[in-house]
Amino acid sequence: MLQEEDAPCETMLNVVESTPMLSSLREAIKDLPRIRDALNNETATDTFFAPSNEAIQSFAAWGGYADFKEGLSKMFSNDEIKALVVAYHAVPDERLNWGQLRAKAAKGEFLPTALSRIFTNSSAALEVSAWKGDVFLKGVGSEARIVAADIPACGSVVHIIDGVLLPIDGDGELTPEQQARIERARDALRDEDDESMAPSPAPEAAPEPYGADDFDLTVEELDEDYPMEEPSAAPAPAPSSE
Repeated sequence: MLQEEDAPCETMLNVVESTPMLSSLREAIKDLPRIRDALNNETATDTFFAPSNEAIQSFAAWGGYADFKEGLSKMFSNDEIKALVVAYHAVPDERLNWGQLRAKAAKGEFLPTALSRIFTNSSAALEVSAWKGDVFLKGVGSEARIVAADIPACGSVVHIIDGVLLPIDGDGELTPEQQARIERARDALRDEDDESMAPSPAPEAAPEPYGADDFDLTVEELDEDYPMEEPSAAPAPAPSSE
């Protein structure tokens, strides 16, 4: 009997285009071929924070526009600027699930974004924090909460958020908190660069292997190193089709 071929996996772009609560994002990126190609990469191992319909519509309303399409075209005067904002929502080469984000939030870590790679001397990183069981992402000009987590996308993962993350300040004035976050982000990225340039330490002796019956958790599920509050249930993934 012939085996059926494995069905192709859903890429991040497939998730955006097939999830009803991401239809505004689908509309926003339809004319951004480079962004679409990046999201459609089956071999990528990225994390993408996708703004929901309400997030994008609220963002347009905040800019004074009743129609989000008009708002996006007015607030982002060209596609390049829009693409840079979308890049601020992507963490390249790291597939971070809900549990891993909570662990990073407990340590107050920053996530280098795709925008960090474009502007290497900037603070284009996202701070991860947690509050009452929710995970928040804080940018320079805005923050957002994860409302649906762990939507698989080939080797990547998509999380839906309730806000649009801005790498610039919306009102043109940085508060002391925003200035401090920018400096912390710069320091965090600088420390990562320094660590990557440092010589690797000598490998330690491998621990004794566990037996097959010793535990049934995967490494990703272990967060014993990070003392945290009792975790709440992760948000349910959004449906991938109507």
